[in-house]
Amino acid sequence: MIFSTENEKDIIENILFECRNDLYNKNISDEKLRELSEKFASKAEFMVIRDENSGMDNMGYASVYANDITDRIAWLSIIVVRKKYRGGGYGNYLLKSTIKTARKNGMHKIRLEVAKTNLIAYEMYTKSGFEKIGDNDSNILMELKIRDDCL
Repeated sequence: MIFSTENEKDIIENILFECRNDLYNKNISDEKLRELSEKFASKAEFMVIRDENSGMDNMGYASVYANDITDRIAWLSIIVVRKKYRGGGYGNYLLKSTIKTARKNGMHKIRLEVAKTNLIAYEMYTKSGFEKIGDNDSNILMELKIRDDCL
């Protein structure tokens, strides 16, 4: 497995389109994927893992916004692991990478929203120490304190 970060919109867009069938939300439009690739390239840290044994196949990706210098709260936007690579710990690897990036950028907390019906992701976040801090009809808002002075 090879881990890298990307900041070129075209590369990120290609990854998003290649992995679109592996998204939890299957109804995402082409326009939304293009919009996300632009936002990820310009404002977020975008991480990708590739399988060096299969011609550098994209195994999964994650994106985190870790640039809030006022409140020091990072936002985990997305973690996707391709179906054929699920169950190998890659989601946890990407999650740990986003937390490490948030810490490196001076964030004190990391937040995310997860669909109430996405039980596998919810369990992964809970096992990693995220706590529920709110919800609405469809999503759960979770937070992880990543600095000792925030505990």
